[in-house]
Amino acid sequence: MTAVWKSVKENDIDKNGFMLCSELEDCFREQWPVEFEGKSLVYYFRKFSTDHDKNLINYRAIKNEIYP
Repeated sequence: MTAVWKSVKENDIDKNGFMLCSELEDCFREQWPVEFEGKSLVYYFRKFSTDHDKNLINYRAIKNEIYP
């Protein structure tokens, strides 16, 4: 799981803790391509979206949910 968060940090260019849903999903698919084949993480990630943009995801909140 550490490799996912490393990839997320590398892809968060402005380091603000938010990424587009598609970018975040790509980070997870990069680590587990077979497990996520034919599946979408959009519905899970959208629980962590901003009020003004459903495609902008707070990935730190996801990490905090996975690692309480």
